[in-house]
Amino acid sequence: MKASKSIIILTVLIIVSLSLAGSGFYFFAKEQVKSSNLQAELDNLRVQQRIAESKLEESKRTITELESKLTDTRDQAEKLSVALEEERSGREGAMEAITRLTEELQAQKRLKSDLEAVLKQSQGDLEKIKTELKKLQSEKEALEGRMRELGVPFPGVELGKIIVSPEAGTGASAVTAEGPAEVTVIETTAVASGLEGTILVVNKDYNFAVINMGSKDGLEIGDTFSVFHEDKYIGDVKVEKLHDSMAAAGFASADTKDRVREGDKVMQKGR
Repeated sequence: MKASKSIIILTVLIIVSLSLAGSGFYFFAKEQVKSSNLQAELDNLRVQQRIAESKLEESKRTITELESKLTDTRDQAEKLSVALEEERSGREGAMEAITRLTEELQAQKRLKSDLEAVLKQSQGDLEKIKTELKKLQSEKEALEGRMRELGVPFPGVELGKIIVSPEAGTGASAVTAEGPAEVTVIETTAVASGLEGTILVVNKDYNFAVINMGSKDGLEIGDTFSVFHEDKYIGDVKVEKLHDSMAAAGFASADTKDRVREGDKVMQKGR
């Protein structure tokens, strides 16, 4: 009996041991499979890590290159901005110069127009003077013929000089004579010894006056003249532009501009 019980117990223990061994083997195999799977996943993760690290390095190089290109682009942008600003400044300067030259051209055209008007009027006055001279010459010849007819001896009557004096404010000339024998000329140009002259034109809109003297009379840019109205000093004008026989002079003050008149006398100041 005892042997049978021992055999049964031994058999049960063997069965239990086998069951436990089978269970352990099963769990070991299962854990081994999990370990293999985990190892495979670990290897896969390591591969992915290396790929990620490679991509990271490549991204770092790309970022470095992009930063370098960005720096170059910023430098070029700054250079272009400086060049653009210089070009803009140059364009503005050119436009200002063009505007200034246009204004000067318009002023020159107006001055030319005024001078041409004065010249035309002077030519008309000259024609009138020539006509008067011919008339006086005819009267002289007629008088001489009449005296010859009457048998009156005469030493000879000579025409003197013709007086040509500008009328103030109009620029016109008047011709006078003292008797049939003598007439005196007062030139409309400046007296060379004292550089005295006359205001021909007054342009208050553009602040200048035209005097009847120019470079052939020895005038220079910057010469200053005192202006006299009916022998009363009223101010100064300064030569700004020169022509052969005329000059444009600016007013030294607004008071002079308001008081000066055509026909006023001018006298040069010391240089």
